[in-house]
Amino acid sequence: MPIRLPTLRKARAPNVPFRRGRPPTRQATRLMQVSLGAGLGLLVVLGALFVPKWLEFEGVRPPSITLSLTGRDPYVVTVDRISRDYPLSAYRAHVVTGNATAGFRNISISQLAAPFSWGPSGNVTFSDVDADGVLSAGDAFTIRPYPGTVRYDLLVFYIPRDADATPPCPCAAGVASFV
Repeated sequence: MPIRLPTLRKARAPNVPFRRGRPPTRQATRLMQVSLGAGLGLLVVLGALFVPKWLEFEGVRPPSITLSLTGRDPYVVTVDRISRDYPLSAYRAHVVTGNATAGFRNISISQLAAPFSWGPSGNVTFSDVDADGVLSAGDAFTIRPYPGTVRYDLLVFYIPRDADATPPCPCAAGVASFV
């Protein structure tokens, strides 16, 4: 039998577009449509979850303040951590002291300033330790105990978030409660 060498095939013309021999099956088409629908549905759900949260703060995110208590007489409440730096004038504080039998005392501090003291005989003082005019880690509230007082609550509010709310927003940026 004679040996035959392979023949050279004609090369396709470079401008010929690709043509599928047959269309995709119905199952493959349906799978692509369902996948596209599921992806769009996921985007709608994520938008419904995250866009309202983004619009809630109107570009100004309120800070989150972590407070810690040290000392007993006087009580010293120190700012451990704060998520954003804002000036002291953007904060207000509220101190509630008392017990069930003697009643409660409320001391409202309309704007933080340092050094400053509030209440009768300066029972609540605030000091800006680094003297930068910004509430930052290390700044401290000092609360001198009232006689017969059992419970103390210190609430620090972020004024821009609190001011426009009706009634005023009861959402404190930082809270310290101690007995």
